[in-house]
Amino acid sequence: MRYFLAVTLIILVCTGCERQAAIPAKPIVLVSVPPYLYFAKRIAGDTVTLLTLVPPGTNPHIYEPTPKQVQAFRKAALWIRLGEPAEQKIYQVLKEQCPQMQIADVTQGVPLLALCDHCDQDAHPVHTEEGKDLHIWLSPKWAQTQAQTIAQHLSALLPEHRERYQHALQLLLDDLKTVEQEIHARLAARKGHAIVVSHPAFAYFCQDYGLKQLSIESEGKDPLPQQIASLLKRAKEEQIALVIAEPQYSDKGALRIAECLHVPLHTIDPYAEAYLDNVKHIAEVLGK
Repeated sequence: MRYFLAVTLIILVCTGCERQAAIPAKPIVLVSVPPYLYFAKRIAGDTVTLLTLVPPGTNPHIYEPTPKQVQAFRKAALWIRLGEPAEQKIYQVLKEQCPQMQIADVTQGVPLLALCDHCDQDAHPVHTEEGKDLHIWLSPKWAQTQAQTIAQHLSALLPEHRERYQHALQLLLDDLKTVEQEIHARLAARKGHAIVVSHPAFAYFCQDYGLKQLSIESEGKDPLPQQIASLLKRAKEEQIALVIAEPQYSDKGALRIAECLHVPLHTIDPYAEAYLDNVKHIAEVLGK
């Protein structure tokens, strides 16, 4: 009798474990870079598990995930994809090995600018895959379009939460519109001014607020002496008042430019996850 009860108890415990293990976990949603963690968290809340392809503080143009990370990415139900060149290799892997994974193109509906080293007042949209500037999240205006795209795909993934997602989306859109208006007011007097940056990540922000972006980096490499000399000449003509360095990229050129111009050097992370705080900080720095 004791043996029978013991065996029965073991069977019940094991059955309970199997049932518990069978309970589906929250679907995994993968994003390309940390700012999209913010958008996805605001919309989806605790209904999904979020992963980022590129860790914070890492250069997304050259980063390669480890095999262990790729294994985790294979479990994603949805990838909110930006399309950086460094994503191409893993994109092919996940597309072939994970046909069930949904892909959300976050650039959908956003007129992309040409990728250039010295983007100033006449930046034009491009419609090809090559040579496009993908730092689109730094525009609070176009961030609203991106948030709508994310909400649309999250709703398709988990239709039972559609109403919740739409409510959260509206709150996020309200915040983005408010910060857009605040930045317009703060930077109105700076319209037409230029900024020098270590890497050309601010073209969409500059386009929104009538600024010019001059990049120290040339084709992803540190500039040559003659390029520094040319940029210094242009910066003096534009009466540059500050230089922006970015933690993911070399600051040697930025330091040299700032020293030569006798202007302050500010470090800003364009890939920071705390999106609203970050764009406000950018506007505060440029507003001074």
